[in-house]
Amino acid sequence: MVCDIRNARAVDWEDMCSFRNADQPWLLIGDIGDHQAKRTKKKSPCALYLLREPKWSAKDKTETDWNLRIEYEDGPHNCEGVAVDVELPEILLLTKETPVIDGLYRLPLNLKDRKQKLTAKRIASLPLGFATGRDISPDGRTLIGITMQDGWVCSRKADQSWGDALTTSIRRFLVPQRRQGQAVCFSADRKYLLLNSEKKRQPLWRLDCGKVLAGVE
Repeated sequence: MVCDIRNARAVDWEDMCSFRNADQPWLLIGDIGDHQAKRTKKKSPCALYLLREPKWSAKDKTETDWNLRIEYEDGPHNCEGVAVDVELPEILLLTKETPVIDGLYRLPLNLKDRKQKLTAKRIASLPLGFATGRDISPDGRTLIGITMQDGWVCSRKADQSWGDALTTSIRRFLVPQRRQGQAVCFSADRKYLLLNSEKKRQPLWRLDCGKVLAGVE
């Protein structure tokens, strides 16, 4: 299936995620790649596009409903992972840094204003090593992420922020050897983690979510 997205510009789309708000399914697309760390408000700013999830057909077309222009409080960063926590509510961005320290940034999730200019606030610095993908579980309690070599998982309590949770409960786990691992997400029933890679004709990997969360390699 292919869906044309109108009112959106693709400079370097790196990640997308799905979430539900008021029983409405949404998609968030992240035009957040910045390998040269040069994208600013004045020069090709990074953007997030929010749209109601389309009803897929062979030739579907849809328009973005919300257009978020973003920058980071401490200057440009390359970012390859985005996720939405509806409970808090916030958008989380995970930058891909060198050599090993990645930055976790937050933005408020606002579904009222269709055009926004936002500044991402840094809430954690993480020794992950080239983070490439991430997702939040449907219940908003588990944050999952991958690098090209392995995966990591973190759970938070109801009264915890992700910044606090990531300083105490992050754990690494093994992932299948992929050509260039870039994406991860929870299945809709939360039973599995789905992983994929860049390049054409790459396999879709499925991991038992229960084993990963229980620490079984």
